[in-house]
Amino acid sequence: MMRDVKIIVCLCCFIFFTSFQTINFNTKKPQMMVFVKGWQQEKEIYYLHLKVRLQNNAADTLSFVSMNCSWQELYRVKPDVLKVEQNLCFANYHIIIKVAPFDHYDKEIKIKYKTGVKLNNLTCQIGFNLVEIKANDDLYEKSHELNQSKNIIWSNSITVK
Repeated sequence: MMRDVKIIVCLCCFIFFTSFQTINFNTKKPQMMVFVKGWQQEKEIYYLHLKVRLQNNAADTLSFVSMNCSWQELYRVKPDVLKVEQNLCFANYHIIIKVAPFDHYDKEIKIKYKTGVKLNNLTCQIGFNLVEIKANDDLYEKSHELNQSKNIIWSNSITVK
């Protein structure tokens, strides 16, 4: 009797643990979130400081192509009266960023706007050109997708008051 119970328990454990190999846990897409950090003024130009977060909602590592210096070029803003402030780059090359399962990747960006733009209750979104790369992909070929806008994921809306 005890032997039969042990066999049944072992069989159930085997079925339970091997069934996970067929379940696709990678069904959730990455998500962009934006947090306002503050603003500053330099002459007639205002800067809105934001923290942008790329959240990996999957059980697999998220790998994507970026740039070591001009990474700001991957971000977009709606409405287009606002612009992402860019770095001045003297050496620039492609890199791969990896985000662990259920973890996030944070960056701080500056959004530039000029006086005359009415910011009172202006609602905006930040987009990110997410070019995912897999282990067998060629970095050079995938990097061409950085110039396209077909992989943009958009953040939550924020309202500047």
